[in-house]
Amino acid sequence: MTKRIIALLLALILTVGLLPTVVLAAEPTAPTDDTPGEDAVSFTKKVVEKNGQDMIKIEAYVNGDVKTQITTTPCDIVLVLDQSGSMADPIKAPGYNYTAVSGEWSYNSVKNGTYYYYCNRCNDYHEVEAEWDYSGNWLYYYLIYDCPRNYSWSYDRLYNGRDWWRWDANETIYTGTLYTRTETAGSDKTKVEALKEAANTFLQVVSESATANNVAHRVSIVGFGRAQEFNTNGGGGNKPPYDPNPPQESKDSYENTEVLSVVGRNSSYTDENGNTQYIGQKYSTSLSGNTYKDSLVAINDANKNINTTLTNAVKAVAASGATAVELGLNMASKVFSNQDAATQTEYNEGKRAKIVVVVTDGIPTHNRGLETDVATAAIQTAGSLEKSGAKVFAVGIALDTVNEDGGGPGATPANAKKFISWVSSDYPNATSWDNSGAAITGAPKYGIEVGTADSLKRIFADIAKESTQVSANAKLTQTAVMSDTLSGYFNLPANADASSIEVYTSAASYGSDGKLTWKKETKYDAAQVTISSDKKTISVTNFDYTANCVTKKAKDAAGTDFGKKLVIYIPIEKDTTKAQFGGYLPTNADATLNDENGDNGDKGYKADGAHKDCIVVAPKLAGKTIEIDAGESATTTDLFKSITPNGTEWPDGNNNAGVDLEYTIKDEQGNTIATAEVPAGTSTVMWTFADGKTDANQYAEAGEYKFTIDCEATCKNKTAHEGSTANSVQATGTIKVKRTTATVTLTKTITGLTDEEATAVRTGLKIYAKDIENVGHELEKDATSDTYSAELAAGSYTIVETGKDVTGYDCTTTLANSQNLTFTVVADTDMSLTLTNAYTIKKYSISYEYEGTVPAGAQEKLPTTVNDVPFKSEQTVAPAPTLPGYSFVGWTSEQVTPDTEGKFTMPASNVVFKGSWTEKDKVTINYVVVGPDGCGTVSPTIETPYVDAASVSGSTAAASDGFHFVGWYDNPECSGTALSTDATYAPSKPEAGWADKTYYAKFESLTYTITFTTEEGGTLTGKTEHTGLAYNADFPDEPGKVANTGYYFDGWYKDGNKVASLPEKVTESATYTAKWKKFDPATLNLTNKFWKELTSDTETLPENANSFTLNIKNEKNQIVAQAHVIGVPLEQQSGKYTGTKVFAFESNMTFDAEGTYTYTVAEATGSISGMSYDKSSYSMTVVVDEDSTTGKLTITNATIEGGASDKVDLLATNGTNSITFHNEYIKPKKSINLGDLIQKDFDKKTDSEDLPTGSSYTFRVRVYERFKKDDGGYRYSDALYLGEVTMTEFGRKNFVFNYGVITFFEPGTHEYVVEEFNDGAENVDYDSNRYLLVLDVADDLTITARNAGSLNDEVSTQSVEQTPVITFFNKYNKEKDPNALYLDFSKYVQKELTATGSKTASDVNFTVDVKGMEFITVVQSGEGEEAVSTYAGEFEPRYSTTLYAKFDSITGGEVKTTQFTGSTVEIDQAGRYDFVLSEVDGQRSGVTYDDTVYTLSVNVIETDGKLVVSFVNIQKGAEYVADKTITFHNTIDTGKDDYYPIIIPTIINKDTGMLNKTDHYAYVIGYPDGTVHPNGQITRAEVATIFFRLLRDEVRDSAFTTSNSYSDVAYGKWYNNPISTMSALGIITGYPDGTFKPDKPITRAEFAAIAARFDETQSGKSATFSDVIGHWAAKEIGIAYYNDWIKGYPDGTFKPDQNITRAEAMTLINRVLERKPESPSDLLSDMNIWTDNMDTSKWYYLDVQEATNSHSYTRKTFNYELWRSMLPDPDWSRYER
Repeated sequence: MTKRIIALLLALILTVGLLPTVVLAAEPTAPTDDTPGEDAVSFTKKVVEKNGQDMIKIEAYVNGDVKTQITTTPCDIVLVLDQSGSMADPIKAPGYNYTAVSGEWSYNSVKNGTYYYYCNRCNDYHEVEAEWDYSGNWLYYYLIYDCPRNYSWSYDRLYNGRDWWRWDANETIYTGTLYTRTETAGSDKTKVEALKEAANTFLQVVSESATANNVAHRVSIVGFGRAQEFNTNGGGGNKPPYDPNPPQESKDSYENTEVLSVVGRNSSYTDENGNTQYIGQKYSTSLSGNTYKDSLVAINDANKNINTTLTNAVKAVAASGATAVELGLNMASKVFSNQDAATQTEYNEGKRAKIVVVVTDGIPTHNRGLETDVATAAIQTAGSLEKSGAKVFAVGIALDTVNEDGGGPGATPANAKKFISWVSSDYPNATSWDNSGAAITGAPKYGIEVGTADSLKRIFADIAKESTQVSANAKLTQTAVMSDTLSGYFNLPANADASSIEVYTSAASYGSDGKLTWKKETKYDAAQVTISSDKKTISVTNFDYTANCVTKKAKDAAGTDFGKKLVIYIPIEKDTTKAQFGGYLPTNADATLNDENGDNGDKGYKADGAHKDCIVVAPKLAGKTIEIDAGESATTTDLFKSITPNGTEWPDGNNNAGVDLEYTIKDEQGNTIATAEVPAGTSTVMWTFADGKTDANQYAEAGEYKFTIDCEATCKNKTAHEGSTANSVQATGTIKVKRTTATVTLTKTITGLTDEEATAVRTGLKIYAKDIENVGHELEKDATSDTYSAELAAGSYTIVETGKDVTGYDCTTTLANSQNLTFTVVADTDMSLTLTNAYTIKKYSISYEYEGTVPAGAQEKLPTTVNDVPFKSEQTVAPAPTLPGYSFVGWTSEQVTPDTEGKFTMPASNVVFKGSWTEKDKVTINYVVVGPDGCGTVSPTIETPYVDAASVSGSTAAASDGFHFVGWYDNPECSGTALSTDATYAPSKPEAGWADKTYYAKFESLTYTITFTTEEGGTLTGKTEHTGLAYNADFPDEPGKVANTGYYFDGWYKDGNKVASLPEKVTESATYTAKWKKFDPATLNLTNKFWKELTSDTETLPENANSFTLNIKNEKNQIVAQAHVIGVPLEQQSGKYTGTKVFAFESNMTFDAEGTYTYTVAEATGSISGMSYDKSSYSMTVVVDEDSTTGKLTITNATIEGGASDKVDLLATNGTNSITFHNEYIKPKKSINLGDLIQKDFDKKTDSEDLPTGSSYTFRVRVYERFKKDDGGYRYSDALYLGEVTMTEFGRKNFVFNYGVITFFEPGTHEYVVEEFNDGAENVDYDSNRYLLVLDVADDLTITARNAGSLNDEVSTQSVEQTPVITFFNKYNKEKDPNALYLDFSKYVQKELTATGSKTASDVNFTVDVKGMEFITVVQSGEGEEAVSTYAGEFEPRYSTTLYAKFDSITGGEVKTTQFTGSTVEIDQAGRYDFVLSEVDGQRSGVTYDDTVYTLSVNVIETDGKLVVSFVNIQKGAEYVADKTITFHNTIDTGKDDYYPIIIPTIINKDTGMLNKTDHYAYVIGYPDGTVHPNGQITRAEVATIFFRLLRDEVRDSAFTTSNSYSDVAYGKWYNNPISTMSALGIITGYPDGTFKPDKPITRAEFAAIAARFDETQSGKSATFSDVIGHWAAKEIGIAYYNDWIKGYPDGTFKPDQNITRAEAMTLINRVLERKPESPSDLLSDMNIWTDNMDTSKWYYLDVQEATNSHSYTRKTFNYELWRSMLPDPDWSRYER
């Protein structure tokens, strides 16, 4: 099959239109020796006559190597490649092999080792494990991983809803098969990597084919991923049909769906130099047709190399998104449809082939799971492509790995394979997901599945091997097939079969003249002949053409074997049903000879069809009958119309192209009436009538007058067709004169009677035809048959019969094809009728009745009446009824007399049977008690049934107290086996009937058992079971009772009811249960024991600030009691406000067991800014004792100590037994500096001179607040804020305010007017705008500054939220000297910057130093003479300046150029000036600076009183720069977005001190949409919050604070409390500028540093990573590395500044906390799951689940954990408000 698929791919993808052409000569050129002649195959056929039979003669032989000449058709190929996210998965996933282990599921087989069980319900293996119970007596064996399909288990011993089984030494529950497991490695290649390799192989194949065959193959590459999210049904839809004009926001919503082989920037790839390049355009409904047209590019460039556009398109293939395969096919369709008119003509004429190869790994969908409408759209698009002439191949990758767990509902291998088949050309008539249409013959051919990277690549490698073979040797061996198909004009003879085909061989011979001759033909019996079912195609095999190759040189020593040819004779006959009037007739189609592979077309050999040279006339002339009534007339010309043409059965000019036709019409006497001629090649009829034959003739008498029509054909050119024959065809015509009457013949049929009865009926039967005048016309019976006839005039008649009635029968008469027995006679139209008499037997009833006295119960025995009993049927009398005590007499009837067996024949009447009853005798049966006096009774003691009664009632025995019934006996000694041990006994009826009889009931004395048991809460001592106790014996002594701790004895219970006392005597067997009660709990009243003292600098506190919570926690850090204070009343004292209030507890503390209890009492730390919370922690001890006399628990001691207080007795009643917690509130405030908000922009006007050297300018501003008045106007504050700034150069600088800090205590909005002083500095233009500065103070006192615009026009012109927010613009405006020359270097100096890497760099600046001097001065005298002064001077400051170049941003792979800008240089006299330019090393990391030194020489002359530049020379060292441009070349490394997970596989056991390693709570919360974003980035605030949650409660509570020094971590933000607390602990730090940057993604170094600070030993060794030495976090990275929490990269680097992912962070945290399950089977089925963390093979799967689920656990071997139950997540919000 693989070979066939590959061959088909080769043929249709690369060589569509490669049609084998073998030129066959009538006589091949003879070979000279063993080499082939001019034609390797000789293949001829013709028509011959053999033994008087026309035969097709076929001859074929081989005279050397057979070659197929292949002509290559150019191909346009579109590769449609899957870029969905699943293509990033390995092409072959890791798995397991399971091996069966002999033995049972028993104690010995499972106590050691790891085994697996195969579940037939879910078709998967589950791990098993064994454990001892607490007592060590039982082995429990259970499934580690429950059945994932949630199938229930049907075994007997399920324990608490889990899958548990129990064994002891004597019991085995199940004996199924155990398995061991070994891992199998997966592929190291992803599916997308394998696809790229295969695609490159494919391009290489096509390239070689194009080169070898000199054809212009073209290829387009498109990729598909996710579709857009909008359609005509509204937002959120993503299924066909699509909106052709989607909203603008949806135009770019296609993910990873693109045209790749076209210029564009939608996708990127890395070139051979490591640079990022771009290619491709994203798919959209508005994508231009030129894009599709241009994507189809020639496979090779001018140098015969593969076009780089295609190889780069393959590089850009990436995995992301869904599987919108229909979009890929849609793009393929548009590639073809948008080609130019010339290409469309090539498609239509078959001069260029269209091929589509679609590759996918999954299910068609836009999201997840099978979407049938997406599949249907793809199938329909593929069908349209096929209808346009394209072939569609579909390649499925790893379809057996498709599953619903990863791919969603409907994602099964079966559906994936179905789609691959139906979307391919295997199913060209498929119309939807539910309708495939018929498959092509030989399918699958176009739908292909591959499972590995090698198999995917090998498919195209095999194509490469096949496609380059333009000429191939073909072996025509025994398997070669010779086929011939007859034409539509000829058939095999009617009785022909395979034996009718004659097959011969003829040996070759060479004479002395070297000419080839053939010996006599010899019958070849070994030939295998087959004939198709339609008897049109004949095939012959089993002749080895190669072995019988005809050569000139003899092939054997005898010199007799020169080879042979095969000769076949096929008998044929003309199909006379086909109109062919003459000419050169084809007998059959071209015959074919196919090679050993059976390939038809690629390696077939043809011979032209043969012809039979003959003339055949088969006009099928119409023989027409003309009917008239007697006395009417008809002309002979009417008869001529009977040969009117009928379709192709009449000459049409084509089927009579070679013959002339002549028709002759004669009467019965042979006299010619007329002739008609049709010349060859025409359909025109020329008529000639005989004399007098056109007149009408009279036909007075009824009858028929016949004529004949002859047709003869004459060959138009007999010379050209020797041996041709002339055939004659004759037809007849008739004129028929009709009668006025008709003969009616009626056939009589009788059914339902015996022959005797039917004969009797016929004897007396009369049949009449009654006309409309009610006159009957008798039909006479034929003497020899059941027919009746009469000659009747035309008209309507009704059939009437007499003598048809028969006793005991009903008769129904019907006339065939008639209603109501009527029929109509037509003149001269004899008719036959069928009259049927259907007789059915009548039916009667049989009934029964009693005579005389009728006893009770007899009426129910009376037989029921039988109805519908047929006459003459054999019947039987009902059986005599029976009734106990009575005899029956009867049955008798007056209508019939039954025989001895009760049988009779049913008469023609109803039948009644009668009978009567006689009473029988009775007997006596006694029932007697046997046993001690008073032992029991029987009831009844006697009964008297009839002797023939069916049964008796029997008797019931009842035992007295202290006795029990033994059984029933038939003898007084009660010996032998009891008749019955049931209390109720009914004797069975004897065969002879009932007789007098006595039966005995035996009784015996009883013994009893008394049992004592206990429930939980205590134990029993002494004897607990007493057996063999007699009735009324003394009750046994009760056992001893010992109560457990916390319980006391409640009493004895029998049958769930408490008994007042135990009985004195034994009267029954009974069980008495001892029940126990717990002691009543003790209560500790904490009212007025804890107080709150609050001090505040303000009387009014923020909302919730005057609320406090007190927690009492047990040793497990669980809150057991909680108290609150709400609203401490405050009074002013000494400038502050103070007050106290008692904590109110929600409930008292209760204790239900004796013991000593220890608690921690502390205040909960709140989140109110400005409030200091009491950090005191107290230890509370409570002692509880039992009072056995009362059954109550009593608190005997309760004390609390710690903090600043002495020990307090909580049970004391004096006023000193309380604890006070102290808090202080200081109102918060926030400030802002005006100097950060207002700046100066100082620049020069375009034509202004530069600032004078050493000059400075001071600018001043003032700021004052304004307030809105009631009348709409404003008032302004008296307070002014004054700021100034001094500028010594052009640029921007912030104003400095001596008193510019504004402080706010309350939220609100404040407006300030900002304006500049005009100090009148010379050459300075001042900014006259008065700006409005708005400061918005939020509830948390966060201050937002914004520029509300200029107030000059009272119109807001700006709204800016940035720092600074207000800029005053000033211009330096000193006019230049009009006679001076200002040299602008920006014309001559530029910067070219090349970026490497893949990231983006910002604010890249460069500086060039310009130093100049005057080299030659031209001095002009008063007389007009010029003097030249040359000197070598120093560089002069006046001729020096600095140039600047800046790039706002540049991305790796880009090359950018910009001009340098800077101050001009003023030249005031003619001469030559030299300037030296060099770049300043900016010391920026990653930038290479250009150290080239350039010399710029400028010659200045004076013209018309002005200085102008006459020429410029530029030197680079000693070389001149021809283009007069100085270019400084630099490169910058932007860095790469590398990725490498932090993998920490080793679990260690270090105590980090501050972290809670005991409780495994969820410390990461997923997103509302059900995702957790494992590959997303994690911010610094999120990491701080995670570690904050993981602190031990006492660490977190003791260090809790809401204050911090960071400028960007405001009070009230969700992350404020965690960042503040973690900073206070020294775990996290901010940046040198005083910020924390909470929203910034955290780097690997920052995360390692946080983790390292939890290692109290701080004993890390230095890490050896090459890029860490000298890094600020080098020490912390070393600690984390030493603890084996982190790993580096394979290249020896750590990449400390690369961002960390959420999955990497969770992995590192779990290792620090020693939280790690070993496999997915260690988890629980009811855990939180995330849609983007479903793949259990991902390296981070277990760590993400561990971090996001709260659970209890136990430890396994190697410190792995096994989850036991899910726990509620902690309420972290209490720390974050």
